Amino acid sequence: MRRMVFGPDEDYLTDWNAMICAFQLEEQVPSYEASDTIVSARAERAVWVFGFADHAPTTLLTYRTDDIQAPR
Repeated sequence: MRRMVFGPDEDYLTDWNAMICAFQLEEQVPSYEASDTIVSARAERAVWVFGFADHAPTTLLTYRTDDIQAPR
């Protein structure tokens, strides 16, 4: 079982070799219902659109990288 722990970085910071971006869309992706959740996962990258009946959907983009400082 993994647990999330907070404390001094040197004791708890873990490199997941991933970049993550979360943001809210203005409206749901066309042809999907407002509360639908959409997932598209490929090798080393994924996108999730979390649909909600009462507000705009939230999107999560992720990709794997060995160099999080490298420009994309």
